[in-house]
Order: sequence, then structure tokens, then C-alpha cells
Amino acid sequence: MGITHKWNGTVLTITSDSGTSSCDLQGEKGDTGIRGPQGVAGIDGRVTFEELTEEQKASLKGATGATGPKGEDGKTPVKGVDYYTALEKAEFEALITDEMVKRAQIKPEFANSIKECTDTSKFYVLPDGYIYAYLYKEASGPTYTNLAGAVMENTRQNSSGVAKALDGAITTDFIPVKQGDTVRLKGFNPKGSVNGNYPYIAFFTAASESAVVATDKIARGDGCWNLNGDVYEYTPFKLQSNAEHSLASSITHIRVNGAMTGSAADVIVTVNEEIVENTAGGYAWSNTGHAFATMNYESRIIELEETVVNHEDRLDNLETNIENLLPKKWEGKKWVVVGDSLTQALNSDGTNANTDKYYHTHIAEETGITVVNMGQGGTGYKKTDDAGYAFYQRIVNVPTDADVITILGSLNDLSRTAGYTIGEITDTGTETICGCINTTLDTLFSLCPTVNLGIITPVPNDYYNYPNMATDERTLRVIEYCEKLTEICHRRSIPVLDMFHGSGMRPWDVNFKNALMPDGTHANEEGHKILATKIKAFLESLL
Repeated sequence: MGITHKWNGTVLTITSDSGTSSCDLQGEKGDTGIRGPQGVAGIDGRVTFEELTEEQKASLKGATGATGPKGEDGKTPVKGVDYYTALEKAEFEALITDEMVKRAQIKPEFANSIKECTDTSKFYVLPDGYIYAYLYKEASGPTYTNLAGAVMENTRQNSSGVAKALDGAITTDFIPVKQGDTVRLKGFNPKGSVNGNYPYIAFFTAASESAVVATDKIARGDGCWNLNGDVYEYTPFKLQSNAEHSLASSITHIRVNGAMTGSAADVIVTVNEEIVENTAGGYAWSNTGHAFATMNYESRIIELEETVVNHEDRLDNLETNIENLLPKKWEGKKWVVVGDSLTQALNSDGTNANTDKYYHTHIAEETGITVVNMGQGGTGYKKTDDAGYAFYQRIVNVPTDADVITILGSLNDLSRTAGYTIGEITDTGTETICGCINTTLDTLFSLCPTVNLGIITPVPNDYYNYPNMATDERTLRVIEYCEKLTEICHRRSIPVLDMFHGSGMRPWDVNFKNALMPDGTHANEEGHKILATKIKAFLESLL
């Protein structure tokens, strides 16, 4: 048979005619050997070049860059690129070929203005919080709208606003403007006369020569324009005297002429726009649009700002809730208001007569005071006594538990159709207005001897108003009425609020009247707010 053998790992098996035997040739495990030296560690991407070991630095291939600026912490500056990562050098350099990415490795410096930005290889942070860099800007075109229109050479306007032939003169098209605009002009001299012909600014109510304004239709251009550099500026609708045109609110267009300094193509006219010519392209310090915040601080700042705003809203709501929980200053007090249509009680259907909110409504909402409304339109201290509605007749119904009472009015007493006599301050009875005033007060004090009482004189209207005092018999009569009402109160030590002279209502002013006293007599809700401020201050002195 012979001899054969085979291996199984370290075990050798031999077979012969005499039999088979095996032997494991691996010896017993020996003792642990001595630890060899530590190998070179890999590069941590978050470690600066300066923090690497000399062996790690030696493992990075490639030429050494120029020495960078010294760091703020005083350590030896890193040569070349500020930070290395675990990328191969070729991959790393590929990431920084763009100039902006290279500069992104540099910490921005702080500057107070662009004038202090001197190193074009750096970023700067300005006081507005944004990062500025020296960047290339494309050229931009004009940034204005030219309204000169069809400019006419060798043409002037005459004193009627009509275009006429004249060598050396130039006239613009119709320029749309409104009161308060600023007109700018470049390309001819709007102050220059031509052959003794004055330059004019003509005013129109439409883009047509036939729409020239009839009164003060022109202004001498040489007295109206201001020169700012090479641009003339004018504010419509000034005349040469610097006074505003009497019909300024109705003017919609102007037309300008003057002395030619070039051609029609050179003329530029703008309204409320600066005349900015082409801006050349090139490098300039520019806002990058990025706020100076590292890592994710910018988003965190935004979150904090939103949190602050939310807290502010919550505080506002909390303050409002606290105000709503606290009692208002005059809550629990009762105020009786007696008067005419400026105090008017509700109509029979529950609606207000002249406005949704009267002066006493505004005051009640603010202070919490309870109002008992005894106002009735068309009445006065004497007016309507034939029907039983005069103040002296209604005063008997006043609640005796009132904390304060005011009586406002009334110009109704001066009605020409009624023909009442004002009388004297010592009058008694009810034959004269003064007698009715005294009767009202006597009756009230017999019912409420200790009540806080305030008398409020009438408010002017467009029939009785203070500016007409010197010439208007009606106004002279209301002045006498107010003076005698006031003197009666002074003799009785009753506080008086003079609302004829101090209400703030000006019905003779058309704009004021249209806004706050549409019918010239009765204030609307906004008008009653003005009355409320005066009367609330008066109540402060009574309560």
C-alpha cells in the first residue's frame, strides 16, 4: 500500500500498512509580546493645521502657501489655507478656486463706513449689520421716467399758454402734475429769455391749449426755478411771487418753455424722480445681502426676535386683560346730560338721531360712568316751552341720585322765528331767556341742592360762528347770550365750560365742516370725539 499523508490545518495525518497516526504541529500559546510603536493618526477634519503633529503635517503633500496674517490669539499663523480637511489636497484646492470662497476663509473686520473699507481682499461688517465685499457690478441705465413728451424746438409759449414760433426757444409737451409734486428739468434753461420774450410756466386743467387756466394762467419761469447742479427744480404750482396758484387743486398739467441749450432730444423732465444718468460697471464695495452671523446664529436670532415679538404680543394682551378686569375710573358714578340735539336722546325706535356716538358715549366707554340722557333736539332754556319741552320744564325729571349734571346749549333759544328776548342776568320767571336760565337752576337746586353741576355754552355752527362776530348781527347776539349765561353762573358759583370759543369746532372752515360737521351744525362721530376731550376734562373738575 505504501505511505500517504494529509494536512488539516496544523494537524498532519500519516497512513501506512501498519496503521494511521496523527500529530498537531502547533505548539502551546506563548506569552503576549511587547507592544509595537503607535502608527500615524488620520487627520481630523475639525482640527486646524496648527494643531496637527509634525508627522501629520508631513503627510499632507503639496507646496506650502504664503504666510497668512497673525491670528488674534497670538499663535503662529497657519501657512497657506486656514483649514485642512481629510480630503486629498487636489480635492481641497478645487473647492477654493473661486475668489469668494477663498475670502470666506477670512474673518470679516468691522468698519464704520465704506470709506474705511481699504483692503479689497477682505470682508467688512458695517454698522447696519451686513457684510460688504469688493464685488463687480454691471452697468445700469437711467433710473428715471422722462415726461418731456413731444418737445418743440424754436417754439415758445405766450402769456395765454399758446405755443408760437420763436427761434432759439424750446417748449415741452403737457406734463401731468399735481399739487405738492417736484418737477425736475434738464436740457434747456427754463429761466432764460429769448429775444426779450420771458420763459413761462403755463397751467392747464387738461392736456390741451384750450384748457389753460383762466386766472393766473402763467408764471414767469425765471422767478420759479431753483438750479441744483445742472438740474432745474420747481414745486407746482408756485407763481413768481412764490405764492401758490389760487386754483392749484384743479390744475392737472403744466407746460414749460425757455432758452434752447441743445436739441429736443436732450430735454429731460421728471416728476418726483431724481435725474440719474448711466452708472458705469466695475468693482465697488457692495452689500452682500448677508447679515454678520456665524453658523446657524442668524436663524437663531430670527427665532429669538419672533419669540420677543410673541412675548410682546402676550404682554399687550395681558395688559388689555388687566385693564378689562380693573374697574374704570368713574364706574358706579351717574352722569345726567341735559341739552339739545348735540346731546340728543335715542329716537323712539332706539336709534341715535344724528350720530352713532355722542360726546357722552365716548366718555362713558372710556371711564365707565353711567349716562342718563335727557337731551332733546330743537330745545333750549326757553325754546319749546310752549310745548313743555324747555330745559326749565324737563329739569324736574332729573334723577336726584345723580353724581354730576351738565347742561349743554342752546342756540335754539336764538331762533328768529321765536323772537325771544335775551333779557338781563337778574331776570326771574320765564318771559326772557335769562329768566328761563335762572328758573332752570332754581328748580334743579331745589331737587338736588348738593349736586355737582356744570354749565356748557353752545358750540358754534355755520350760522352762528365767531369769525362773523364783527359784522354779523346773529353772531353778536349769540356772543351776548354766552356772556350772560356765563355771568349768571359766575354769580351763582357754578363752573362754566366755554365751548363757543374753545370747542375746537370750526364750521366756517369748509374742509373741517365736510370732515366733522357735514350739515354745519351737528358733529359726526369723529366730531364728537373732539367735544368729548374738552367735556371729559371739565368733568374731571366736577367729580
